[in-house]
Amino acid sequence: MKLNLTQNMKLSQELRLTPMMIQSMEILQLQVMQLQARITQELEENPVLEIFDDLNDESKENTNNSEDVKPSDDNHELDSGSEDSFNELESLEKTFDDMDANAIKRTRPNVEESNSKHEAMQNTASPRISLQDHLFNQLRMCKVTDDEMQILEHIIYNIEDDGYLRTSIADIQLQLEEIMEKPPTEDGIMELVEFIQNSCEPEGVAAQDLKNCLLLQLRSIPDVPDLVTLVIREHLEDLMNNRLPQLAKKLCVDVEKISDVKKFLHVLNPKPGLMFGGSDAKKVIPDVVIEQEEDGVFRIWIENSFVPDIVISKDYRKLVENKSEVDTATVQYVKAKVDSARWLIDAIHQRQNTILKITKEIVSIQDKFLRDGLEFLQPLRMQEIADRVSVHVSTVSRAISGKYVQCPQGIFPMKNFFTGGSVNEDGVSESHKVVRSKLKELVDNEDKHHPLSDDEIVRKLKEQGLTIARRTAAKYRKVMNIAPARMRREY
Repeated sequence: MKLNLTQNMKLSQELRLTPMMIQSMEILQLQVMQLQARITQELEENPVLEIFDDLNDESKENTNNSEDVKPSDDNHELDSGSEDSFNELESLEKTFDDMDANAIKRTRPNVEESNSKHEAMQNTASPRISLQDHLFNQLRMCKVTDDEMQILEHIIYNIEDDGYLRTSIADIQLQLEEIMEKPPTEDGIMELVEFIQNSCEPEGVAAQDLKNCLLLQLRSIPDVPDLVTLVIREHLEDLMNNRLPQLAKKLCVDVEKISDVKKFLHVLNPKPGLMFGGSDAKKVIPDVVIEQEEDGVFRIWIENSFVPDIVISKDYRKLVENKSEVDTATVQYVKAKVDSARWLIDAIHQRQNTILKITKEIVSIQDKFLRDGLEFLQPLRMQEIADRVSVHVSTVSRAISGKYVQCPQGIFPMKNFFTGGSVNEDGVSESHKVVRSKLKELVDNEDKHHPLSDDEIVRKLKEQGLTIARRTAAKYRKVMNIAPARMRREY
């Protein structure tokens, strides 16, 4: 067999992402606080950049993009923003091209970051204590031997975040055999599990199942009715499935007494460990603000107060004008930093305009929701906004990812404005969120002694002009954590 080497020419098209395009996509996807962190990092790494000082520099105008949107305004052009930073960069690069293998030595601008970092540390909330740490703190005040403490610590590490000890005693013993010369017996381990249950808070911790957890909590409640203890010990499954009439018949009591037992158990915590640990609620900082003026016009602006305004350093600019003699390597280094600065400023500028354009179109479509509330939320898909803004749908997806909007109805994730819909009898699309809201309203106002079945919910929604299938009603009910009718029934 012969192998022939030949040369062929062919014409083809392919898409290549430049570093600038990649950076633009990354910047577009960042939330406002993430953008702040990214700019801070660039300020540390790129000596060309510095924070714009409004008091000492008159060469830069305010670039805070904003837009007034009227209900009928579809052709208003967005403000292109200030171009001063770009002009400075282009002038600077031209200066480098004109230099005869010269460059400059400059000291990095003094950005007083230590104070801001110290202030951030002081203002950062301390992490919440975990359940395990809480138990360790209590055990340290108890009189136990070193071996017992080692076993207790091992037990605590097996307690899950909700407070339950689901690992079997036999498995704990096998674990201890690998780390202790004289491992305890199963009875010895059980005694220490009961020590935790009797000596530590929260009540019900280290329980091995729900029944055990509830019974442990009853010990701290005075005058517990005997019927409560009996139901938990022997008939908890019937109670959990709301089979109150059958349970009343088994115990030869009135249904009202079983209902009182169910109400009594509401004071107990089925997952006591969740009182500890977890993450604190994070403060939401909106990326976009929509405010309604007195004349009814919606004003939109990008939240920039947390984002440093970056420009070319004035000191650096002056040094360039002096044309000090430097070597070629320095020129290449500085030009690379100039390119990096250009890409960053351009990407931030493009991010602001893209988000502003998308928000403007959202406001135009969701005008009635912003004025009158959730029931007027219109079905909206990302592709529709992408067509209006003349961008790819993936750009819209990146632009709204993790972003929040502050509007007259509250603070919402931008993705909440995008929802599918159902067609009502008039041929008008209703948002899925609106349908869910009406379904929840029906359940909230139902007769709890005769709760609505899914079929009845479908019928009542149809009376309001909304036609959905029974399985759709059941799906919405499950999404909103609404129990089926038999579980909602009160006796």
